[in-house]
Amino acid sequence: MNDVERELRYAPYMEERLYSGASSTSKVKFASGRFALKKRSRLKENDASVQSYELAQWMGFGRLVPITVARLEGEKRYSFMEWRRLQNGSAWISTHMNYEGLQTKSLLNAVLFDMVINHRDRHNANWLVDSRQRVVLIDNETGFNGEGSGTYSVYKMLIGHPITDGHIQLLTNMVEKPESWPLGLKLFSSAKQAELVVRVQALLDAGTYF
Repeated sequence: MNDVERELRYAPYMEERLYSGASSTSKVKFASGRFALKKRSRLKENDASVQSYELAQWMGFGRLVPITVARLEGEKRYSFMEWRRLQNGSAWISTHMNYEGLQTKSLLNAVLFDMVINHRDRHNANWLVDSRQRVVLIDNETGFNGEGSGTYSVYKMLIGHPITDGHIQLLTNMVEKPESWPLGLKLFSSAKQAELVVRVQALLDAGTYF
């Protein structure tokens, strides 16, 4: 556990504001000056937002998903996601008119990540861009279960792009070494684990994104 994870999980905080229209989400501030989004977990276990962060770390994708931890307060379970003031996808597109300028590696990591977790509602309001033009993915709760009626429209320009050698090796490890998966994925039902392996194998068989 790193220092930020430890702070989000255990340190006292002040509640700053409740987001309108999202009664279960609030912005909080820690004594260090760090901010986080506090969200009531929909599940008592296996919170998808926490799983997303753990999986991104396991995949070697660095800060693709903001640091997110589970935190118990009494009998209630919350996720705390580190909050940083970043440009959102809608603002980026309105300024640049397209996706040029984004770091290609982070964009490819993002599309692979969403395809692995089966995130079906990625749009310009739930991805961000940091100061190094790297993609940052938020609102990952619909992942792992295929919820949402959307598509991967954000990544339409990558349809047919060959999967990189590094990603092929990563996907191969997911299929061949499930024992190395992060804990959150290991807690899936056997049916969910099987679905994940099928998705990953399909990507390997296709050899391209989508």
